[in-house]
Amino acid sequence: MARIKKEDIEKKLEYIGLDLENIPSFLTQYDPLGFHVGNTYDEKKYRVYRYIPIEDIKIFISPTDRTEELRERYKLASPIATYLVPDTEEGIEKHTRFLNMLKQVSIAEIEGIEEEQKELQEKIPLEVKFPHHYEWQIFYAEATDTYFMLVPEKEEQYACLFYLLKKQLENKKRKTKIFVPISYVGYSAEFLRKSEIVDLENYLWLFTNDWPQIYEVYDKKGVMSLQIVGDTVIYEKIKSIYNIKFTSREKAVEEYKLIKALFILQTEVANEFSFHAKINNYGGLDFYFQDKKLTYSLLPEFLKEQTENIYKKIVTTSKDIVEFTRKLSKLKEISAMRDLEYLSKEKQITTYLDCRKSFFGKVKYFFKSGRKKKDDVLEKLQKRKKEEQVKVEVEFTQKEAYTLEDLVTICKQLEEKVLEYKNLRLDVEAQEKKIEMMEKKIENAETYLEEIENHKKSIFEFWKFANKDNDLGLNPGEKRGEEQPLHTLKKVFEYEEDMETLAKKMDDKQRRKLSKEELDSIFVTKTETLKALNALRKPAQTKQEQEIVLHCFQTILEEFKKAKKNAEIVDIDIFGGMSEDKRKIKILANKKHREVEKNIYSILGIHEKIEEEQYKEVLKQVLYNLQKAYEKVTTPYPLSLYKAGSPEEDVTNMDYCIFHLTPEKALEKELDKELNLYRLNIEEGMPLLFFTNSTFYDNVNQTLPLGMDVAEDVLVDMSKFELEEVKQDSFRMNCVQKDNTILNKKINVYEYNVH
Repeated sequence: MARIKKEDIEKKLEYIGLDLENIPSFLTQYDPLGFHVGNTYDEKKYRVYRYIPIEDIKIFISPTDRTEELRERYKLASPIATYLVPDTEEGIEKHTRFLNMLKQVSIAEIEGIEEEQKELQEKIPLEVKFPHHYEWQIFYAEATDTYFMLVPEKEEQYACLFYLLKKQLENKKRKTKIFVPISYVGYSAEFLRKSEIVDLENYLWLFTNDWPQIYEVYDKKGVMSLQIVGDTVIYEKIKSIYNIKFTSREKAVEEYKLIKALFILQTEVANEFSFHAKINNYGGLDFYFQDKKLTYSLLPEFLKEQTENIYKKIVTTSKDIVEFTRKLSKLKEISAMRDLEYLSKEKQITTYLDCRKSFFGKVKYFFKSGRKKKDDVLEKLQKRKKEEQVKVEVEFTQKEAYTLEDLVTICKQLEEKVLEYKNLRLDVEAQEKKIEMMEKKIENAETYLEEIENHKKSIFEFWKFANKDNDLGLNPGEKRGEEQPLHTLKKVFEYEEDMETLAKKMDDKQRRKLSKEELDSIFVTKTETLKALNALRKPAQTKQEQEIVLHCFQTILEEFKKAKKNAEIVDIDIFGGMSEDKRKIKILANKKHREVEKNIYSILGIHEKIEEEQYKEVLKQVLYNLQKAYEKVTTPYPLSLYKAGSPEEDVTNMDYCIFHLTPEKALEKELDKELNLYRLNIEEGMPLLFFTNSTFYDNVNQTLPLGMDVAEDVLVDMSKFELEEVKQDSFRMNCVQKDNTILNKKINVYEYNVH
């Protein structure tokens, strides 16, 4: 075993190119670094990335781990030469530890670092950081202008160390550079001061709801760019990475000022201004107010336009205040007159009620003179003094250019005016309701008094009426007008909260209501056969549609023959859905079951000698089964469905379509540079078929878990619906590909209400 380990170490030493019997002089020669460790340091946060010549990096090893404080790690660190030459007792111990480090690393890990650095030579990632960036422990000693690597000996990741050593031992004339983060280095303040960068992080969080990372990145020529990387919401809950890159101080300062100005406006006067960020063609961010793109150069024009617009709003609101002030004054006077009128009638009714208690009182009231005439309120209103005109006075001085302070100040004035106007409106509404109530009470009193007068034709009739009038009283006022209908709250689908409930509910419903043939037919639509089904559904098929059916037939027949040749198909004619015994346990959604996955060839009856006409007849039966299934299953509450496709594809003209329950799922596999995203707003009770677990498995043993764990899709029959377009929009998103390249996609959104 020891020999194998020795051979393994020798193989790695040979791969690295390190001869322990002949150590190169550049590894043994070193000078003091003069590195100063300050009191505050956040090692986990890298601020600077740059290309460094490999030969300029000194290697030091510390008998610590990464969690140890930097001061202690640096204090105990030694040059790598002390680990290579076992000339003392301490040297022998260090040499042993070095060989142990070499034993723990694999050549494949070193090759992985090498491949990663080759890619970084071509292009800096959009995110700036890269998979193994945290493994590089590169520091800069300003006093000696030296870069050095500080390797924690007690860590288990040594690939970067041995990759660096390997490259240093190779031909030094190549002048190879590596792209790495520089630890313990702050911002240079060449473009923005540290305080401005901290502010910029806060500002961007407001617009993106995500904390950005800001880096100073130096290219191979040493030219710096300031790069801001983060995520932002681009549509509903979909997020995309962005990278704002500044190559000059002028551009950085301009963008900083723009973002700062927008931040101030949105936080100081949020009622008037709300800005949103969008991904642009270059993967960065543009800022919009409503549909207008804002830049630093357009900011003066924007401030002038908005300041004057706010002033116009103040003038309009002030006029409304004057109008409502006059209206309130009139209403108060009308209210006062209604109060007097009601008190007058209330007094007459009170007199009657007192008189009817005794014999002499009844007689006295009967021979009393008639009821007073109704006060003419309008006549009294006309006699009131004329109101003085209220002047609209707003302090505002027009300028050629306005500052942010001017706009914020006038917005505050507008807020005060709007608040005053709202209070006036509430007062007016209160007075109108009060007057309406009093008029109803006056009407009731009038009816009461008229009833009394109608029975004063003779003393006997009045006597009889007064004795029976025990329950007659003055009714309180009641609000006029129609009663407002009650609005009941409806359930709205939220993916994160409701997906599991919806999945189990629909799977249970489809198992109970749909036959095996109907569930099998839903499964068929999840395959390429869906194209043939849509083509066959046409009453009169075109040549193109006939070719689609033929192509699907030939494709599935070829796949069947290939699968049978590779022994991927078992004899299902005898066993049906019980082709495996109870010992065969499967896992779905972390739950065990003994069910068999459905077989498309079995459902469609595919065999080597099948003819196209037989294939078509089976598909027609599938279409019939689907129509029957749609009559039995509806959605339990409103939800939105999404489907992505190329701009040439129009789903509104299709028949059967597979939609997703989230826009993220709809977009995740689409790689075109421009896409259409369709959104359907489905109402409760509309016919939909869900791809639940029971559409993918034959639940013969009744052990299949409820849910939608295989797919979270929905089959929509577009011919059953009428679409009403309610919105068009577009956005851009950055997608990181497998080869670490960035695809900047344009997404056109079409939203429809479904009837």
